[in-house]
Amino acid sequence: MQHRRKRFLTQSRTVYPCSDANTTNPCQNGGICTPDFSATPSGPAAYTCNCMATGYCGRNCEIQEPQGLCTGGISYPVLLQTFGSGADLYNNATPDSFGFSTTYIQRNSPLTEDGMFSFVNQVPFHTGTWHMGEDHTSGDTNGYMFLVNANEQPGEVFRSTINDLSVGSPYEFSAYVANVNKASYGGIKPNFIFEIRTIGNVLVANVSSGDIPETIAFEWDKYGQYM
Repeated sequence: MQHRRKRFLTQSRTVYPCSDANTTNPCQNGGICTPDFSATPSGPAAYTCNCMATGYCGRNCEIQEPQGLCTGGISYPVLLQTFGSGADLYNNATPDSFGFSTTYIQRNSPLTEDGMFSFVNQVPFHTGTWHMGEDHTSGDTNGYMFLVNANEQPGEVFRSTINDLSVGSPYEFSAYVANVNKASYGGIKPNFIFEIRTIGNVLVANVSSGDIPETIAFEWDKYGQYM
């Protein structure tokens, strides 16, 4: 799942020969660096990268649009959840190593049965009823994704804690989700409820994805909410 804070990047009318603390240019992918001379009297220790190149964002213009975080060019990620990469079909890493928890049981070999999950770089064969899809991130060779085979009893797929958020700032809480069932299968459609809660477990906001339909081809779609 992905949770991000949106920040407008300021743009100066003057382009400086930019440096981070007078060393090297921190801005990547053609970003223009604007020093903040008000930060220190002796020089621009702080800076803002203006991501002039279409499709890049982030503190140093290091995040590319295929990751789905540059909508409008004004994003700054607080949490970008990925699951690593590797040549083996299954990643033996645990949810704890990625900083989240789940009520589902991990399975690192076929089959990922009801009530179980796996980190896989390709959806494994499942009696011919699942699409053989790959992870969402474009160009991510052997990237792992979080495969959950839910059962009829609702479970908690993903729980993570994010600290130091700013009251009154706009946020987006979203995830790219795909239904691995083929359109001809006709099984139970998955349905997510996204919840945002305080440390004291007070519900701040929630939204349902609704039924996620089967598709003819493997297809990722973005679900979530702004708040």
